[in-house]
Amino acid sequence: MFMGVRTAIHSRRREGIALLDVAMAIVVVSTTVLGVIQLYRVGMDQTREINEATYAMRAIANEVEHLRTLDVEALTARDGKAFHKIPEGMSGIPRVTSKVSCAPVEDAAGLYEVVATMTYPGRTGRTIEKSVTTWIAP
Repeated sequence: MFMGVRTAIHSRRREGIALLDVAMAIVVVSTTVLGVIQLYRVGMDQTREINEATYAMRAIANEVEHLRTLDVEALTARDGKAFHKIPEGMSGIPRVTSKVSCAPVEDAAGLYEVVATMTYPGRTGRTIEKSVTTWIAP
């Protein structure tokens, strides 16, 4: 009779340990899943930033190539104005600004220094500015 009580106590302990093991496993798995979800979110944010930077640089390169096709009067008329076209990838971003500045290069007749700049808001409220400076001989 004494042996039967002892066996019942040990079997209850085993059930309790099994329940504790299951609870710990649930905690570990849920922590892992939440970590993976957070990594995915961070990765998607970084992918978005890379895409925005790519679209901005593509827009700047397109604008510089457009400016290379202009004659002197049309080129100097673009000074201080926005890009002639913003790519579709940047159209969904609010407060995108672009600017072209054009000035004659001193000591180099017929050359103009052209700066194409694009500014847009980045993650966490910071302002991102991308620009390209080149010389153009119209």
